[in-house]
Amino acid sequence: YSRTLQLTANITATDDNSRLARFAIFEDNTINCDEADYVTAINSTDTYGISLTSGEGTRTVYLCAQDHAGNHSSSRLSATIEVDTTPPEQGLIEINSGDEFTSSRNVDISLTTSEAVADLTVRLHGDFVGAPIFVAATDFPYTVTLRNGDGLKTIQATLGDAAGNLSSNFQDSIYLDQNNPTLTTVAILRGTGSQSNGDTYTNSYNVEVLLDGASGA
Repeated sequence: YSRTLQLTANITATDDNSRLARFAIFEDNTINCDEADYVTAINSTDTYGISLTSGEGTRTVYLCAQDHAGNHSSSRLSATIEVDTTPPEQGLIEINSGDEFTSSRNVDISLTTSEAVADLTVRLHGDFVGAPIFVAATDFPYTVTLRNGDGLKTIQATLGDAAGNLSSNFQDSIYLDQNNPTLTTVAILRGTGSQSNGDTYTNSYNVEVLLDGASGA
């Protein structure tokens, strides 16, 4: 795969007599070596730049060689690559199915995407142990351990396709709360129908209760 039309190719060839002089590199399937345009000079690195014509999909490049006497290779070689310059669409992640709070540091991340998951890798980063990590899209739902300490935890994701194109970031958040609630006082205010607070007696089974000093998220 490639996400650019500018490629680099390693090319090697040999000639027993007058030595190689030039290569012809082209995309036109109708051209043979006896009619190719030999404009790419041989260099000492065997590395050559190739500029593909615009467009995505399966692209094939053909190669012919010519020596200093003007002889050319009798048949051409070819190489194929898939060109993809379009980044993946932004997806959706949810922590614990979209819950607002959690008392456990271990949470499950689900992924929703319109892309073909077989070709995707997900970069996860944010408030969890070991971040950032790369996870195959086929491995979701995926479990991570939130960083220690109560508070809002945010996890971000970026989709990457086989060509290396990246989506924009998307994220979800959850509040980690591992503190138990505490109560300091409890008082019965009145029986239903009573005219004063702090009743000692009531003739009703229905009473109003005040909880004072409650704490904990």
